[in-house]
Amino acid sequence: MSAFASPTAEDETAVMATWWSRNCKPWSEWFLSLSAEERLALLKKGCPDIPSVTSATRAQRGERLLATDMLLPEIAEDALMASGGRLCALFITRRMATAGLCVQSDLRLLLDLAKIKQLPLFNIGQSVKAMDTPFIDPMDPDENVQCLNSATSAASRKQVLEGLATGRLVGVEVYMALKVRRTAIAKFIRTLIEEFEEKGDEAWRPSPLLAQLIQGEMKMQAADSEAVEEGAKSELEKLS
Repeated sequence: MSAFASPTAEDETAVMATWWSRNCKPWSEWFLSLSAEERLALLKKGCPDIPSVTSATRAQRGERLLATDMLLPEIAEDALMASGGRLCALFITRRMATAGLCVQSDLRLLLDLAKIKQLPLFNIGQSVKAMDTPFIDPMDPDENVQCLNSATSAASRKQVLEGLATGRLVGVEVYMALKVRRTAIAKFIRTLIEEFEEKGDEAWRPSPLLAQLIQGEMKMQAADSEAVEEGAKSELEKLS
């Protein structure tokens, strides 16, 4: 894959959704056939520091929560091992089958954390911190940071603030947390899928494999990008 751009977490999630639509049943049957010890070892391979108890339970006990507890409340041994591992299969199915691949529900979680001032903060750089209301449009593939300024009209400012409140626009700090959450979940699910491909019964072995699907997606993206560049070059030559 070195000849192509590295896949993003969103690239991987989209491809895994395709993989899951084909292989949900055999993966689930394989996972549920494992012993409890084997299932737990697999979860720990996907997330080495997975907590044994959910953050909600530990919060009720008065325990101090970490940033990962806030960003990944679903990732806990007791939650994913429940019902003999069925909740783990359900968790992946919801992530892979929900319209929009859970972007909106992820945003709601993080916006709620921001409202109660429990959103983990990441380094966004001094230049961004100095901006007036920096934000990103989730529909922008280039993820350009935009902001308000002294010339922004009251109507435009209101429109942006409303967009931030609804999730149509996303504050930079929330967007950073969104990227961290979705990258961590994608990595976790990919590990569980690839373990199945490696260790599952030969009769269940998927074809193509997940890595092959991802490679194919990156090839198509590279071809599309090359076609766009060639088209733009051709148009420029016509104008010259």
